Amino acid sequence: MQQIALMAASLISVTIGAKLMTEQKVKSDSYTLSQIKQVVSAMGEGPEVTGIENKGSVFLSGGEQATLYDLDGNEGYLVLGDNYKIYDYQPNVELNEKASLNGLEFNPVSRSFMTEDERCVSIVDRAERATDMPEGNLKEGSFEDYGCGQISSDQLVNYVNNKFPGGELDDEHSIPITRFKQKEISCYWKGIREDGVIRRYASEANCGLCAAYTVFHYLVNYSAYRNISFDGFPKQTNKTRYYPRSQEPETYQWVADNVEDWRCFQNHPGYGSWEAKEFDGLYIALRQAGLELDLTTPFSGINTDEVVIQMESVAHQFGLNTFRAEKITDFNAYTGTPAFKNFLTGGKPLFFASYGSTYGNHGMAVSGYKYYKRTVKVLFWDKIEWATFLELGDGHSLETMYFDITRYFWEHHGDAEFINYVW
Repeated sequence: MQQIALMAASLISVTIGAKLMTEQKVKSDSYTLSQIKQVVSAMGEGPEVTGIENKGSVFLSGGEQATLYDLDGNEGYLVLGDNYKIYDYQPNVELNEKASLNGLEFNPVSRSFMTEDERCVSIVDRAERATDMPEGNLKEGSFEDYGCGQISSDQLVNYVNNKFPGGELDDEHSIPITRFKQKEISCYWKGIREDGVIRRYASEANCGLCAAYTVFHYLVNYSAYRNISFDGFPKQTNKTRYYPRSQEPETYQWVADNVEDWRCFQNHPGYGSWEAKEFDGLYIALRQAGLELDLTTPFSGINTDEVVIQMESVAHQFGLNTFRAEKITDFNAYTGTPAFKNFLTGGKPLFFASYGSTYGNHGMAVSGYKYYKRTVKVLFWDKIEWATFLELGDGHSLETMYFDITRYFWEHHGDAEFINYVW
């Protein structure tokens, strides 16, 4: 598909020339078909616009609002702000009829939309790789752009060839963590409505809990520290039947009172659909530490400060009183690579939260890295460039995923937070 220059990177708006400047001021949601035709004509790209099928509100970083216009058939779409500010234009793309166009967050760098539950509705269909992601794409028939993350092992070679041509693997390290899906460690499932009807269920917004559990699960059960620093922690073989009705009564009651949109999940036939699920003691301790921060509703969103409290609370509960965790926010492409490498090669997985493209606002566990280098000729000297890919347990899939942290920082796709911990 023909690529259009995005008026994007830092949401710098583009004003169409004098032909449009003579028009009266218009709000983002009030463009007429005639005005839309003028915009597309001035762009000089794509098919002739014959109509507007649908439109909806779109929110951009910084709180600015725009409107998404779904053009007839495969004529594409426009994301327009007030007074002809163009944030994205894609011809020859048909938006998915099932997708709601209202209240989306839009990232013009990755050309991706995020739903209300902060999960990215991406250009590429990843349903087979992440079964608890929203079903279907917003865009059908568009070009492939994986953003900076959610790159599977079998996609990594193509990604490097496309985004970092000439790059060769220079260094790598991997910690053999166990990966968990958010759905599998949820007590409650949220109903996702389409056309007013619940079509499927998603997990609690428990990505932070899932990532923290992934980190501790490895430290306690498999790391070199397991029989020394973490000897007193409950091991994975010690399973307990967990009863939300009695173990977290206020949250359980909230779900019961909102049963039209939530249900309590269980995997023990004979105990009833509102009874028990089996977890190890480590997970239960982390869950209860998180619930103490909000006793009345299921987990909601990612708050790294709360994850720090959870991790420290559980470590101290099981006797590791020297354990300290700290949220780090000042990483960038230059300082991040050596810091990540030093931490991971010490046999300790990282907690990572991204706030931007691909995943939306999401917490994950980092289990390793792949470090690529290439040499680029610049006049009379060689310039060395690099790209670091974080190896993830992303909570959506049991598969190993990768995140291009160098491009994420360099191209300003979003912010990131990490949890550094010592004992």
